[in-house]
Amino acid sequence: MNSTFANGNAGTLATTRTWYAMGRIGLLPAPLARLHPRWHSPYVGVLLQLVLTLVIGLPVGLKYGPTTAFVLLATILTGVMIAIYMVFNLSCIFFYLRRKRSEFNVLLHAVIPVLGILAFIPAWLTALGLGSSFLKFVTPLSYPSSLTGPIIGIWFVIGLIVLAYLYARHPERLPEMKKVFADDPLPAPDEPVTSGGAA
Repeated sequence: MNSTFANGNAGTLATTRTWYAMGRIGLLPAPLARLHPRWHSPYVGVLLQLVLTLVIGLPVGLKYGPTTAFVLLATILTGVMIAIYMVFNLSCIFFYLRRKRSEFNVLLHAVIPVLGILAFIPAWLTALGLGSSFLKFVTPLSYPSSLTGPIIGIWFVIGLIVLAYLYARHPERLPEMKKVFADDPLPAPDEPVTSGGAA
């Protein structure tokens, strides 16, 4: 139970911090970039996260029961996170090839990231319950966890649609994504807090 609360807290912090940063650069609604005047926390994002957690978690929990609902949601998040880790490895290769070519090291910036991707593929397929025909240790997921693949696929397609929209309508916002994980300095104690400041 302690680990569950700790992971939930970490997920909430990461989500609201990312929403704050994306609101700050105009990729999400501006209110998400508002900070609490006293605590300097992205309180709009925290409230939105609470609402989304209840809207998603309660119906799934009521339909499948707490244990099955937890397994389903955890399996979805695991599949997403493993995919993100693979993309991180891939981005390392392209970053050093395109932006830091003079620092490119074949072992550190090509071989190890490729090995990382290859190592994650079986784990990703296991999380999705796919590939049992050629990976004997993969067990197909039982229902409702078997919905993980389609749910992640729909999530991915929605992301591509949003990306295409931004490329077509607001291409100037995409380079600002580099600021999503960058911090602004905290305002001075007597300075009013607006959309700036660190989350």
